[in-house]
Amino acid sequence: MRDLLIITDLDGCLLDAATYAWEPAREALDALRARGIPVVPCTSKTRAETARIQAELGIPGPAIVEGGGAIVGADGAVESLGRPVAELRRVLAGIAAETGGALRGFGDMTDAELAAETGLPEDRAALARRREFDEPFRFLRDETALLPFVRARAAAAGISLSRGGRYWHLHAGSDKGRAVRRLRERFPGARAIGLGDSALDLPLLRAVDLPILVVRPDGTPDPDLVRGLPAARRSDGPGPAGWARAVLEALRT
Repeated sequence: MRDLLIITDLDGCLLDAATYAWEPAREALDALRARGIPVVPCTSKTRAETARIQAELGIPGPAIVEGGGAIVGADGAVESLGRPVAELRRVLAGIAAETGGALRGFGDMTDAELAAETGLPEDRAALARRREFDEPFRFLRDETALLPFVRARAAAAGISLSRGGRYWHLHAGSDKGRAVRRLRERFPGARAIGLGDSALDLPLLRAVDLPILVVRPDGTPDPDLVRGLPAARRSDGPGPAGWARAVLEALRT
């Protein structure tokens, strides 16, 4: 059924934000597979991470990776939309030096450190660090006070700053919305349902026909998403269970 697409963020949506489990969505994924409806990840994860997740969940096909930095086709061909991560890391290093070392990106961590920080197994943390178009980072201190300075320095270098569910992200020349629009050109006439849970997903949700806000573990939607899409549907629960019910409900209506 190529007249409908599901385009979804992963962490906090199809995957549990804390455990990365997906099994509560199994029934919905089976239903989508039976109807031939593609499920397209649109994620901040790397190509390597996303390919493994697609294989585990049985959702082959295209994917949008690294926050819209690239579209990976079903054949593995990559359409690059963002600037190389080496440029982003140089800018981040400069800003970090100006703040006295208050920022730390994925490129500054070892696999073991990232695994300890995120709860990922170390082999998966290694895949997460294989960045190409987007550099996640976090503040080590004084986030509220330093954020305007960091944002201004990034903008001066032509780089955008976006907040994800767990990390801030530096990217340039791309976002999830631009990538979704490019992806939809490959499915002319298809209706798109989009699901996301954080501010980083707002461009994605604005680029689909039916946006759905997946609520956070406390049962509330991200305030930035509510401000940006006040009339959007909301899931009735967080993570893959809420995701699954929202998708099945959308298919019925």
